[in-house]
Amino acid sequence: MTVVFTDAGYVMEERNITAALAYDRDFEQAGFVALLRESQR
Repeated sequence: MTVVFTDAGYVMEERNITAALAYDRDFEQAGFVALLRESQR
């Protein structure tokens, strides 16, 4: 199980959500895809 940094991360894991509309690197470190960071690549 991934260590989750926020309540949002916990809910995302429970609902099997793998991506977030976010730029925050913490989402990537928790194992999610930060969609706004992806658009910068």
